[in-house]
Amino acid sequence: MSDERNGVFGPEAVEAMGHAFDLACVRLGESDSKLREAIAFKIVSAARGGESDPNRLCERALASDKAVA
Repeated sequence: MSDERNGVFGPEAVEAMGHAFDLACVRLGESDSKLREAIAFKIVSAARGGESDPNRLCERALASDKAVA
């Protein structure tokens, strides 16, 4: 059992977050480590909020990225 709100994720959530991160990095075409770190943080935050779809996790991370960059 996973408890995403406390930062403990089950295998399915980890897989979804990894896929979302890969999607975001490909779409950004960026290799900047600070940007990649920010994207990862935003994906984890969205997953903690209950999102589990990799495409929506990616979209949320990229949408919020514009406000940070």
